[in-house]
Amino acid sequence: MTDKLKKVYVSGPYSASTPWETEINIMAARIITSELFRRGYSVLCPHSNSSHMDGVIDYDHFIQADLEWVDICDELYVFGDWKQSPGAYKEVQRAVSKYIPVYNIEFNFSSKYCNIEFTVEDSFLSCVDYINKKESEKK
Repeated sequence: MTDKLKKVYVSGPYSASTPWETEINIMAARIITSELFRRGYSVLCPHSNSSHMDGVIDYDHFIQADLEWVDICDELYVFGDWKQSPGAYKEVQRAVSKYIPVYNIEFNFSSKYCNIEFTVEDSFLSCVDYINKKESEKK
């Protein structure tokens, strides 16, 4: 019997101001996903799951569906400027509320082909602090 794989969710900006920038976000998520698969995880990446399906269903349904997956992941890996992305912000917020570890990924998109190097930083506490600050500002 094999060990159960750790389920990880990849979060980060999807939408952008131009179609090309959206495509860059999708490519970045796919690169991160492939590296996490290589490291032995079971990975869900919404950027790959529903890329270019804009308009199939409304945006809120996509976000709700993504949050359902966040609820059952063991860890969440976030990249890019998640604080400015409404969807990624909600995903990180949900993970934090459920005490799911959140890791920030910094990577160099221009590094070696097919051997992208990135660092994973334990940023759970910084995410908690940021979300708590935003929640207190709403009150």
